[in-house]
Amino acid sequence: MHQSSSFTVTLPILGQVTAKQSIVTGWPVKTEGMVISSPVFGDIDRDGRLEIVIGSTDFKIYALNEDGTNVTGWPVLTGNSITSSPALGDIDLDGELEVVISSGDQNVWILDHDGTNVTGWPVFIGIVGAWSSPALGDIDNDGILEIVLGIGTQVWALNHDGSSVTGWPVTTGNAILSSPALGDIDGDGKLEIVVGSNDKKIWAFNHDATNVTGWPVSTGEIIYLNSPALGDIDNDRQLEVVVGSNDDHIWVLNHDGTNVTSWPVDLQSDVKTSPALGDVDDDGKLEIVVGSTNKIWVLNEDGSNVPGWPVISGGCSESSPALGDIDDDDRLEIVIGCGDQKIWALNHDGTNVPGWPVSTGGIIQSSVALGDIDNDGLVEIVVGSNDLKIWAVNYYGSYNISRYPWPKFHHDERNTGCSPSQSNPVAPPNPPILFPVQVKGDLIDSILTPIGLTIIGAIVLENIIFIILILKKRKIKSISIKSSKKVEK
Repeated sequence: MHQSSSFTVTLPILGQVTAKQSIVTGWPVKTEGMVISSPVFGDIDRDGRLEIVIGSTDFKIYALNEDGTNVTGWPVLTGNSITSSPALGDIDLDGELEVVISSGDQNVWILDHDGTNVTGWPVFIGIVGAWSSPALGDIDNDGILEIVLGIGTQVWALNHDGSSVTGWPVTTGNAILSSPALGDIDGDGKLEIVVGSNDKKIWAFNHDATNVTGWPVSTGEIIYLNSPALGDIDNDRQLEVVVGSNDDHIWVLNHDGTNVTSWPVDLQSDVKTSPALGDVDDDGKLEIVVGSTNKIWVLNEDGSNVPGWPVISGGCSESSPALGDIDDDDRLEIVIGCGDQKIWALNHDGTNVPGWPVSTGGIIQSSVALGDIDNDGLVEIVVGSNDLKIWAVNYYGSYNISRYPWPKFHHDERNTGCSPSQSNPVAPPNPPILFPVQVKGDLIDSILTPIGLTIIGAIVLENIIFIILILKKRKIKSISIKSSKKVEK
């Protein structure tokens, strides 16, 4: 038997909804040098709000509040240009985040929240090497973070007190501009270090500085500024190594250094950006997102192009992509800076996100960071530019960390470059029941339906659909939704 029932839902409208970006108040922040370094967010002063930490070629390390003002004690002046990107971590076990960065002055710096040096730092290495960014991880399982980075032709691992970890540094065959990634690629319960070198090899080291079995792996060209990413590309519950090379190829390698089936893939142009990993097309598998000389690519686990990709860009220089749901459509967007002086935001299908790109005044070599820097619940996009400025852009999408699988250069505040291993995809729940809907209100002209609605999404609560609408230059006190349904008994 069928029984008819009906209900009325009234949804309050709290304000006007728009799909535009805007520059955050107090930004862009002017520096005295190009900003090639990529930003990292963290609550370094424990005020309950995120600060933005970034370096500049003006020799300074900046720590900025949400309104663009300097955190007390910052910026900190080093002895040379900073092109590497900072990492944040509690190095000295004091319960606070420290800032770790390398400078062209041949030093590795660790700074407290107030800009003062942590005891024993900076450490003078005596080798110029300011491009490789530090990664933080407990590589020797002593419960304390170590600092790993490339300097000159060597890979260094430093203890919290500035001393070298036993067995380190390790010398490769040429300069290292790549930033190391940290992850347990061989399943031994310890972190391995993976990095590219200009000796045309990808290296993987154990915690004791010995080579992981099967490594290094030779490519056809140098591994320039491209840094490896680690993630379970083929859902075998093991981390694969993803890295680009100046031989125009993207490489995906198993833990033993062998090629994953169908890889490497020839993109027919230089790959200088570092890959980001995320499930762009909602198929339960990680896709690989990377920029080449003039295109942005999204590749499936078998090396094929995701539909809609690649997208022709204005030249990606060295800016690497970030991934997150910046517009609340439950799909990942790709945000990247380019050589055309613009910040691009692209949908999962390669189309532009409304309101994007955003123009800056210079080429963008810095990589964007996504996060909620002002605690308004919405996402901000922060990036440096060669116009001597640091930019922060508002967008209307909410910030939920679970929907931001790769929110910055090298994945996280420690610069590990490692995506959490994915379990097998979960089967989707039963589809909600759809009802005939009548909506009353002063809405924008009809685009998708004959009743004057633009539907941009839906919230499902116990199989009831609440439709989300875009309102244009108008305010409405409420929307009345009337519906009926038949319930089986």
